[in-house]
Amino acid sequence: MVLRFLSTAGLVGIIATALILPATASAGKRKCPKLKASTPFVYAIGSSTLGSYLGSYLKRDLPKAGFKFRKWAKASSGLARPDFHDWLGKLPDIAKQWDPDVFIVSLGTNDFQRIRKGKRWIKIGTPAWKAEYTARVDKLLETAAGPRKKRVIIWVGPGVFNQPRARKMSLLVNTIVKERLAAFKGHAFHVDIRAQVVGKRGRPVKTLRVPGKRAKINVYEPDRIHMTRDAMYHLLAKPILRALKACKQGRAVASQ
Repeated sequence: MVLRFLSTAGLVGIIATALILPATASAGKRKCPKLKASTPFVYAIGSSTLGSYLGSYLKRDLPKAGFKFRKWAKASSGLARPDFHDWLGKLPDIAKQWDPDVFIVSLGTNDFQRIRKGKRWIKIGTPAWKAEYTARVDKLLETAAGPRKKRVIIWVGPGVFNQPRARKMSLLVNTIVKERLAAFKGHAFHVDIRAQVVGKRGRPVKTLRVPGKRAKINVYEPDRIHMTRDAMYHLLAKPILRALKACKQGRAVASQ
């Protein structure tokens, strides 16, 4: 998919607005309702991150922790381009067919572009773009949670890569996701990639020190967009597993 970005100047106003949004879902701790099923069922939707190492780690580790797991990954997908892959349109059928206890959502990194709505395009960097994207995040949360908001939702990302416009749009999308998770009345938690990998001047770090590793790990593959196997394990898979284990016991989920 070709990403179409707004000029740097055009993003100033909307990024400034993003910076003053209220407290986020990842601040502090939130209690997770105890999952009632003896072997809770986890269904993950996402793009290439889920389709690669992250999905492999979850498929390997979740059954060991007492969970059933299934995923649907579509490379280059997100919420901005339903003409390419309509997650909001497909989610009701997924929920009806599989009725999972938990939804994992790994979306947002491919949404640094114009939004397609019907036959028209919504230009990135406009109030209309922010309003529409916010509405789509809200709709996904409501649909995933179910009529009585019983399901748990764990939203991973979005990611960030080192291009000027992508850095700014990552901040915007990440802020919208966190703000909507915080406002959501159901049980939703955020694994914030950006908080871990963004360093000085908003640029992604190249290496990172993680527990259990003597040497720093590389965060990105040579393409400087996709995360490495080690980064996905330590920054994504392990926090998801910690959150799910907490939910299985009805404990608070620590900020990620």
